[in-house]
Amino acid sequence: MRRFWIPSTIFLLMASTATAQSYAHCEKIISSGLREYNVSTDSEAYLNTVFDRYCESSGSAKSASAGIGVEFPIKAVPLRFSGNYSSAEEGHRNFCKTYSSYTSSSRSTYSYTERIVEKAYDAFDKCVELTNAGVQISHEQVSRAAISINLKAAQGTTLEVRGLKPSKGISCSGQQPDGTLTQYGESTHGSTRDFLKINCERSGRDRPDGSVMFDEGSIQLATNTNPGGYDIFWPADILLTERSASEIAARLTAFDNALKTKLSNDEWPSGSYVILRGSATCPAGFKQVDSFIHAIASFYDPAQNPQGYISEAHFGASALACHGKCSQYARDSPYNIQWLGDLSLSVCVK
Repeated sequence: MRRFWIPSTIFLLMASTATAQSYAHCEKIISSGLREYNVSTDSEAYLNTVFDRYCESSGSAKSASAGIGVEFPIKAVPLRFSGNYSSAEEGHRNFCKTYSSYTSSSRSTYSYTERIVEKAYDAFDKCVELTNAGVQISHEQVSRAAISINLKAAQGTTLEVRGLKPSKGISCSGQQPDGTLTQYGESTHGSTRDFLKINCERSGRDRPDGSVMFDEGSIQLATNTNPGGYDIFWPADILLTERSASEIAARLTAFDNALKTKLSNDEWPSGSYVILRGSATCPAGFKQVDSFIHAIASFYDPAQNPQGYISEAHFGASALACHGKCSQYARDSPYNIQWLGDLSLSVCVK
């Protein structure tokens, strides 16, 4: 019986030497790698992950976790979140500030796709670390049940394998430089001054509908250049029957056509409108208008409401917040103006 695979979620780490272009293979983990597996850089899962790794929850920028900085992650996000910028640092700040209001109001659950993107960025950081050590490592998915791991030592050095730990249902083997076939495990040690290849396979479970389910797994590889381990994330996967794959494809096509028809028919009725702007740009035909009032004086009676009279909130691209820190400008005597507020509005007008 013929079977078709659903899109995979294993990330390819391409080998490279430590030259001026040595990080291009690391960038591919995020760019072409995620696109190949149906995770786009404008998806909520991708943007949430970039925000978590490179931004504070307050919307300020934090230092990058990888040695090559934030230039590539910020370059990959949509322009509506990063804005026009003259440097990666400026784009970084723009993205954190803009996306903070969006993610605080829209994010409710942590999806499996988001976890996949997070693991891709873990691999991105590790790829940079290994490249800086002069080591070429790549893992490539041969099929949904097989992964090939390639290791190459830096010129004039010895690369040592100090154990390999696969999760349940995964087995790994490979030839040593002398041609000996070795079954890899936690206690397996080996070395090479050139090239070493390890092949890993995982077993699946047959399901009543004829498909095969592969559970999520991982492979942890320890070497002398990276004692902390080089981890390979192997997401859960399903091997569909030909009939199931065809039915799903037909349903998706029908849904896509119906959605396109609906979107083409959804137009604003005639009339005048003023609507609050979300995190994106205004709808076609609307003009964006921004306005604010800063340092609005607020009455405060601690006997009636010790928590103050300002409730901070973000609604799309607009916000109501304290001016500076809440109660920053407080006075000692009661019935005095003690809190100052800021009102920022971004609306779409037609």
